[in-house]
Amino acid sequence: NGSMDQGGANTALADGGNAQQFDPNVDTIRVKIEEAKRVAAQEIEEERKAKKEEERRATEERERLEKEKKEREAKEEEERPEKRKKEEQARKAEEEERSRKAKEEDEAKKVREEQDKRELERKVKEQQDKIKMDISSAPVLVNVPLLLLLCLLGCTLVC
Repeated sequence: NGSMDQGGANTALADGGNAQQFDPNVDTIRVKIEEAKRVAAQEIEEERKAKKEEERRATEERERLEKEKKEREAKEEEERPEKRKKEEQARKAEEEERSRKAKEEDEAKKVREEQDKRELERKVKEQQDKIKMDISSAPVLVNVPLLLLLCLLGCTLVC
């Protein structure tokens, strides 16, 4: 029977008649098709809006990142001379510190050398004084000039 209904509808359409007279589901199908078209169009519109919104957000994000980058570069450019100046000051301070330490070491070395020299001179003088004391206190050496004279006279007589 169902196939006859469709066949009857086709015959009525072929005759140029109104298909609604024979099939009451045509209106419902038409409404469903229209509803499906409307829903599809709405979904397409929502997708288009979502895509447009996503593009807008991406553009805003790019612009924000670009702006941050420019601000960061400008700040770095602004700070660069200050940073260079601080680095130069630190380098000068290090050089001055090294120079000061080297100078202190040189002065300490000179003081040590001077002290060593004085100590050596003092020891030499002590040794000389000790030798003089030993010579002057030795009884044999007191008569050295007399012995020298006798040796000289003895050599003269023999020769």
